Amino acid sequence: MHRQSVLRQLTESIRSHDLYDAKDQCEELISTESEKSDFLVVLKYLLYWLDVEEDAKLTKDHFEAALKYIHSWKSFEQYAQTLSPLCLYAFYAMQFHAYTSAIALFQAIYERGSEEKQQMLLHIGRAYRKIGNYEEAIKNYLNFIKVSSQFSASVYAELGDAYAMCGELVRAKVFFREAFSLSPQEIDLQSLESDLLIKLVEKVKSIEPDVQLAKEWIPVYAVIWGIFSVKRELRQIEVVQMKQSIVQLEQEYQEHPEERKFLLPRLINHYIRLIEHYGASAFPGEHTKELLLKIQSICPEIYNQYIQ
Repeated sequence: MHRQSVLRQLTESIRSHDLYDAKDQCEELISTESEKSDFLVVLKYLLYWLDVEEDAKLTKDHFEAALKYIHSWKSFEQYAQTLSPLCLYAFYAMQFHAYTSAIALFQAIYERGSEEKQQMLLHIGRAYRKIGNYEEAIKNYLNFIKVSSQFSASVYAELGDAYAMCGELVRAKVFFREAFSLSPQEIDLQSLESDLLIKLVEKVKSIEPDVQLAKEWIPVYAVIWGIFSVKRELRQIEVVQMKQSIVQLEQEYQEHPEERKFLLPRLINHYIRLIEHYGASAFPGEHTKELLLKIQSICPEIYNQYIQ
């Protein structure tokens, strides 16, 4: 009981950013405890992060200092794997320390009202997602999207992932679908952690093992399998842009046979998005029939699965 109480206190010191106090506790435990292997590892963790702390304090630029914490965490993950035993309670406390330290610096830049203010919302959202505070992550992602003039597939995918981790699956599916329709190659699949997405990716990879190609097929198969089940009517400007993209993709599909393995799922996804748009609106069915025939002509197998 005493040991567990000490471990909790040690972890709390790390999460409270009091690394020197945690180091003192650790050194005392090493001198008094008979079983000290985990404390020796935690001390190495602390020495690593005390060096990072000193380096960050010497960095005058807040943004660079924040990035030091984030980049140092990525290096620390690899370093921790070389130590035994892996002390998870301290490991995750260190992660909390690193990312909340970065958040504080990003927040200071945001509150200063600098030119980088808009981008800080994205950095803050990503940092909160890394430590599992999905509610704060969602809030900052949404604020970033509101003020940003650019649509980012990676941001939509990360927001969808945060919603999924909160159990808000309808919203998660909406943003996942927008992300994979917008630019699947921008999405870092390894950064996404929700069961919804992980299981979908694995299922698609069982059909298309190539990861880059699998990204292109995800929105198509997710609709066929009823996973991306939330449909919406496109805005008029989106319809115009979708039709323009289809014309361009059809031309590329004819002129560049070597690229068809990537162009095929993109084209089918565009057709499906338009079909769903017409199905949700008062447009006559002739548009839908034409698009279905196009899917049938370029990929009968997908056509048969889609109409079932």
